[in-house]
Amino acid sequence: MKNDELIEEYVSLIIEQGKAFEDANDKLNNKLDSRAEKIFEKISKSNQLKKMIMYLNHENDYVKFAVASKVYSFEPELSKEALKKVADGDSLLKMVVEITLNEINN
Repeated sequence: MKNDELIEEYVSLIIEQGKAFEDANDKLNNKLDSRAEKIFEKISKSNQLKKMIMYLNHENDYVKFAVASKVYSFEPELSKEALKKVADGDSLLKMVVEITLNEINN
């Protein structure tokens, strides 16, 4: 799988995981999380993390949150901006993001 394909696969898995989270399907959520982490490891090992930055503006809040968590170490300001957009939204993820932002700011 090419590097860009890995990133697209990661994003797809995160979107599916978000749906599973919204549906309270913990078993599927955990399975997708495990798959997404394996893909992320491959992305990280291939030094492609910077390519993920563009997904901080993705329309899906779960993608924004996941990518912000992964790129925060080298793009903290852009990550915070993405997290604030999610916190201003109305997804179930909003509360998790608000807690994350509070921890970052303290």
